[in-house]
Amino acid sequence: MQYVNCIEGLLEVLLSREAPAEVAGPCWHCDSSDLAVWRCKDCALPTPMCRHCTRSYHGSNPFHRIKCWTGSYFRLANLWEVGSYILIRHYDGEPLCDSLKCQIKSLESMEVVKDKAEQNRLMALAP
Repeated sequence: MQYVNCIEGLLEVLLSREAPAEVAGPCWHCDSSDLAVWRCKDCALPTPMCRHCTRSYHGSNPFHRIKCWTGSYFRLANLWEVGSYILIRHYDGEPLCDSLKCQIKSLESMEVVKDKAEQNRLMALAP
């Protein structure tokens, strides 16, 4: 019964998690002007992020669950959609062998192209 008086506030908070206050605003995690349409359900502060920051921040959290803003709601998404991967390192005294460094560089260069394509698409949709 103690929650009856607070029900309006609780519902408002729950609904505020389903739509961003500012639709497709700038990323809160980087200095770029990239639009942020991704957010994580498992991070402590699920602030909107751009595709690049979502990938970067979840390199060590590959099992977090993310969502993507569609224009009217957040749809469930997967980290592979932002280019995240699980890196299995060699433990031979070197943190990263030259082969893994080359693979990481190649993967990231491909993802940067996808980041730019997403931003171009979002800018075209923006009013």
